[in-house]
Amino acid sequence: MMLILNLVTIAVVAGLVIWGNSDKSSANTSTDSIREVASKLKAAGALEPAAHRYASWIENNPSHPEKGVMAYSVGNIYLDLGKFGHALRWFYEAEVAGVGDMQPELAKKLVHTLER
Repeated sequence: MMLILNLVTIAVVAGLVIWGNSDKSSANTSTDSIREVASKLKAAGALEPAAHRYASWIENNPSHPEKGVMAYSVGNIYLDLGKFGHALRWFYEAEVAGVGDMQPELAKKLVHTLER
């Protein structure tokens, strides 16, 4: 009886572990698909919807190492659209998140946006 109880317990724990990992995997797939759709929209020239999808990706990945680079991309899209207030917001998001080697370019974009 104890053997059966132990086997059932092991099966339940294994099922929970597998189920928990599949949820994380589907969450990553979901955020990857958001990013992929955003890239396709941008390539097609649908800049406003692309910016919204990238922003959604950033919200779903607040601690992702690429957050700053993605925010910089959103800022550039809004700059291209002439929406300087939105661009400024996303350039500041990028600055706070960090963009590594892109920092000098980000600083130029901030100045340019503020001048507009």
